Amino acid sequence: MKKIFLLIFSILIILPAYSQGKNTKNKEKVKKENKRKSELPDGYGTLKWGTSLSDAKKGISGKIFYTDDKKVIISREGDLEYKYGFFYDNTSVEGKLFYLSMSFPYLSLESVKEKIESKYGQPSSENIKDNKGEIAWDSEKTIIILWVDNYEKKPYSRRITYIGKKIAKEMNEFQKKVFNKTEIELINKLNP
Repeated sequence: MKKIFLLIFSILIILPAYSQGKNTKNKEKVKKENKRKSELPDGYGTLKWGTSLSDAKKGISGKIFYTDDKKVIISREGDLEYKYGFFYDNTSVEGKLFYLSMSFPYLSLESVKEKIESKYGQPSSENIKDNKGEIAWDSEKTIIILWVDNYEKKPYSRRITYIGKKIAKEMNEFQKKVFNKTEIELINKLNP
């Protein structure tokens, strides 16, 4: 969960930096970008961000391989593995869907990127150095990240992540509250 939090936090921090400098686009390009952004899904497949874990079980891709009934469902369909992540804050009855990570055997970056571009258009940002990094498609509700790995000195991919931005922000706020509460309790216990 800590790795997921760090991933989401870094995405929410880094993504605005990619967007800087794009305010000078001409009107036609902005219209095209807005059209593309509106075409990004508000979830994954038939599931919307915020779907409860029990409801999500009915709409997952593949066959359930593992679930902890609070935070994750992992399913498989051939060589594809889907990891559905849920935000569960100990006060909720059930976790809410906020991300999906799809893993597969190494495929050439260009073939995977072309597949995503055919559905969602040009990416919002690319951050690739030495054949590794990420390519992102960003909208108001969703961010899609195509992860790039340097494999045999060439760019390949084996993972795509879809993230619900609203619930990711809720999770970050919750994590900050929990951290601050723990930090305050520790400071209060100090006897200088």
